[in-house]
Amino acid sequence: LDYILCVLLVFPALCIYDKANLKAASEEKKSLCCNLSCGGKKKKKPKTNDDASVAVVPQDDSAHAAHVTLDDADNQSLIRRILLGYYRVFHKLRWIIFAACLIGTVVSGIFAAGLQLPADSEVRLLGEDVEFEKAFYWRQELLTTTLDKASGAPTALCWGVEPADTGNYFDPKSGSLLVLDEDFDPAPTASQEYLLNFCEEFFNQPFASRIAQDFVCPMNELDQWLQDNANNNGNGNNDAYVESCQGATGLPLPEENF
Repeated sequence: LDYILCVLLVFPALCIYDKANLKAASEEKKSLCCNLSCGGKKKKKPKTNDDASVAVVPQDDSAHAAHVTLDDADNQSLIRRILLGYYRVFHKLRWIIFAACLIGTVVSGIFAAGLQLPADSEVRLLGEDVEFEKAFYWRQELLTTTLDKASGAPTALCWGVEPADTGNYFDPKSGSLLVLDEDFDPAPTASQEYLLNFCEEFFNQPFASRIAQDFVCPMNELDQWLQDNANNNGNGNNDAYVESCQGATGLPLPEENF
C-alpha cells in the first residue's frame, strides 16, 4: 500500500514541480527577449494578439538549452510526455482517488480489528504446503519430539532480584546488569522458614520435578550444613560455622547472625 501511494502521489508532485519550473523558465525567456528588443535602436512594432502568444528565443540561449516550453511537443522527451499525461489524468480524478484511498484505509482498519488472536503459542507463518512446514509436522510425529515435550523445561527461581533490563534495547548483545530487590530480606524468622519449606512444597506439585535425584535447594543445603556442624560437637567444625553461626543447630538462625 505504501508503494502504491508513493507511485500515485510522488509522481504527480514531481510533474507539478517540473511544470512550475518550465513555466518560470518560459517567463524568464520572454522577459529577456523583451529587454533585448527594447534596448535596441530600432523601434519595436506594436505587438498584436497573434504576436503575444509567440516568444522568440535564440537557440544559443542557455535557458533555452536547459528548458523546453510546455507547448513545444517536439522538444519534450517521452518520459516527460508520459508523466504530464499521467498528471493530467490523475489531477482530474484526484477526488475519486482520494475517496478510494480513504475507503481502503477504513476497510483495512475494520479488517485488522476483526483478526483473531492465535489459539496457542504455536504460530505458523508459512503455509502447510511449504517444505519447511511439512518437515515441521513430520518432526512432531517423532518419538524424540514427544519425549522432549513431555519432559518439560529446566527453570531457575531466583530470590531478591528485580525483573529489570538495563541493557541497550537496540542492541540484544549488550546484556543487562543484575538489579537487586531492596525490599527483599530473608533474615527474619518467618522468611527463613518460608524459604526452607518452599522447595519441598514446590516439588510436591504434579508439574514439578527435580533436575537430578541428588538435587538439594540452597536453603535446605544450608540447614543440613548447620546440622552436620552442630553434630560434630566442635570436632573439625568449619571456621565460618564457629565464627558466624553461634552454635546454631539448623534453620532458622537468629536474625542478627543470618
